[in-house]
Amino acid sequence: MNEILYESQKIVKTNIKEEFYIRSSQDVYNLPQIQEIKDKAQENFIAIAINTKNRVLSIELVGIGSTSSVPMDVSDVVRCALIRGANKLIVAHNHPSGDTTPSKQDILFTKRLNTVASLLNINLLDHIVVGDRQFCSMKEKDIMYSELDLIEYTKTIKELTKTNIKLNEKVEKLQNKEINKKGIKNKIENAKKQQEGNKAKDKKTNIETKKQISI
Repeated sequence: MNEILYESQKIVKTNIKEEFYIRSSQDVYNLPQIQEIKDKAQENFIAIAINTKNRVLSIELVGIGSTSSVPMDVSDVVRCALIRGANKLIVAHNHPSGDTTPSKQDILFTKRLNTVASLLNINLLDHIVVGDRQFCSMKEKDIMYSELDLIEYTKTIKELTKTNIKLNEKVEKLQNKEINKKGIKNKIENAKKQQEGNKAKDKKTNIETKKQISI
């Protein structure tokens, strides 16, 4: 029954009469279509296509599931952005239980979606999990990184580590040079002091020698 319902509701375009702009997760939660699904007895999955100015281009229901899950295909979600020419995408779904904690399936699906969207130059901005009186932003929880993001992050860390090592080596060399400079400076000063001491001794010796000769 759920599969038939899901297939029949796969792509349902929602006509938007008003202009909506998304600047925060709260703006997403405030959308009328999101408010409609928060009290549903079944999980509803919605895709929101957004343009470069953060204006909502479409809000589409792409899946209806059971009380605890909703079967989703990444291609169906990405298609919502592609057919609208959108370069940004936000997805949202409700938890009939009221608990907005993302499930393991939610997190895995979001990461897969983020990976595919990244390959198509679509920026997945957020995945909102909606409860009856609250919501959870997976973006704000830092749990929606794609595999590509993690790879790039790892590369960046490695590059920074290499750079840091090189910088440390340069600092060490400069410190050694500075130490050498101080060492040389000290040697020069000691040599000068020794030279001045020798001069003083020579002067004293000359004076004593003159005294002896005069006697």
